[in-house]
Amino acid sequence: MPAKIVFIVNPYSGKGRGRESIPLIKKYCKANNIISDIISTEYPRHATELAENYNNAEILISAGGDEALNEIINALNDYAPVQIGVLPIGSGNDFSRNLNLVKGIGNNLLSIF
Repeated sequence: MPAKIVFIVNPYSGKGRGRESIPLIKKYCKANNIISDIISTEYPRHATELAENYNNAEILISAGGDEALNEIINALNDYAPVQIGVLPIGSGNDFSRNLNLVKGIGNNLLSIF
């Protein structure tokens, strides 16, 4: 059975690239038979709440910028280890740049799976 993957997407990151990424993520998951939930943040600190609610996922993927990733990592401190992925679609993406991740959601989806 495929891993249960949860994408936490900030739709406002990257001047709207977050919102534009949702159909691409859905299409990729469907084409590769990946069981996933794709959830958009709706207000500040919502990524924290979502990460806490989905702490039992096999993989949590932050689709946004550095702030969303920071919220997700910190929210999971009190829970069992969870694999974390990053789709850098924010404006700065300092964390992802330091890992030499390429820009473009398609390339990064391929590297996660």
